[in-house]
Amino acid sequence: MIIDMQTGKRPNIVIVCAGDRVEQQSSASLVRVLRLCGRHGVPIAALGTATWLLAESGMLDDTACTIHWDKRAAFSETFSRLQVTDRLFVRNARLATCAGGFASFDFVMELIGEHLGEEAALAVCRHTIASHWRSASDRQWTLSADATGIGKALAEVICIMEEHIENPLPLRDIAKRVGRSQRQIERLFKHSVSSSPMRYYLQVRLARAKRLIEQTELPMVEIAIACGFVSTSHFSKCFRTLFDINPGACRN
Repeated sequence: MIIDMQTGKRPNIVIVCAGDRVEQQSSASLVRVLRLCGRHGVPIAALGTATWLLAESGMLDDTACTIHWDKRAAFSETFSRLQVTDRLFVRNARLATCAGGFASFDFVMELIGEHLGEEAALAVCRHTIASHWRSASDRQWTLSADATGIGKALAEVICIMEEHIENPLPLRDIAKRVGRSQRQIERLFKHSVSSSPMRYYLQVRLARAKRLIEQTELPMVEIAIACGFVSTSHFSKCFRTLFDINPGACRN
């Protein structure tokens, strides 16, 4: 990438993209380019996992950010000082981070609406056969495929579970937050996902642990703590029961 800031023809925006193995994609030359853009006021947008590259370059220390949900656990643990949200995209005057996928469309539609007007944005929607676009404040949809089609009430409970991984909440506290009884929540889970609430909660925590094992080099004890387990032995036993493999073997 060659960007000449001295000619007066600076880019209107620099868009950074990355893949699954974003942890291995940073380089000294990329960091120099990103920091050069930052010094000269060139807006930068990171799509999908590329937020990781901006974090490694030190450009997100004073701003909120988002990243694709599959990397959010590893990203939050690796860059614990950052303000990581689960929003579709986060913007300010100089930086934007976007969850990627369909969220990229929502991000672009907001830009079109701001620069060309809402009618132009609606015309693009009609051309792409999209009925609407979502706002930056909308949350990423992180529920697993087997939970597709669940009701709003159950989705709210699961979102609370996903937000409280390191310090799991007892069912009575979850029930208070959603304004339902424990018995109602138990019936919702049994009917929709054929599981008890706390068993499902455990699976959510273990799924997070599996992503941390696969995507980071964090020690197992830190992963266990980050996912709400009081001991590595209990963590290993639960992990092996669900995935039929030990945590160490999963990383290897």
